[in-house]
Amino acid sequence: VQEKRPVEGVTWYDAVWYCNALSQKEGLTPAYNIEVTTVNGSNHITAANVTLNENATGYRLPTEAEWEYAARGGDPTKEDWNYMFSGADTAEGVLYSSSKNSGLDSVGWYMYNSRNGTTGYTPPSSDEQGYGTHQVGKKAPNRLGLYDMSGNVREWCYDWYGFSTEEMTDPSVVVSDSCRVCRGGSWYHSASSASVCYRGNNYPY
Repeated sequence: VQEKRPVEGVTWYDAVWYCNALSQKEGLTPAYNIEVTTVNGSNHITAANVTLNENATGYRLPTEAEWEYAARGGDPTKEDWNYMFSGADTAEGVLYSSSKNSGLDSVGWYMYNSRNGTTGYTPPSSDEQGYGTHQVGKKAPNRLGLYDMSGNVREWCYDWYGFSTEEMTDPSVVVSDSCRVCRGGSWYHSASSASVCYRGNNYPY
């Protein structure tokens, strides 16, 4: 069902703009102060000055730490906290770095199961069924009832993509960088990219 597919192809700026629009629609205080500086021919925001309103009541993107906490199921004392994927563990004997992993079949869409939901030998080509996103909620949810946290579409987080050598609790925007964090892998990526601990990134534009 096309109307039940995830949003795709939006910039990070589009995502924070949507958060504000939804907040305003529901009468909440927007989470972001946004000064748009560039919009492309497809009406995507490709440059803007964005700051976080700390006291806002409105919607916002999760930090990278919040995203991973939710993807792991929200309870560090439970077994599924250490699963490779959100709501499912790796298939027996399959390494983290493997591009194929049938353990993902029950909870997520990725390159090698995008055709019919079961891990196969080759990904679909652009003219075949399964090439693209899938209707949300067709796979099993994780402990928190969240669907598609592993696979289907990568998800923007608020944080800049960067590294720190210090141990931190619930970090946010650790280091300024040229890219923002995106998590969860997608229908177009290998199984390892859908892991709850894999760190992806992309330019916000």
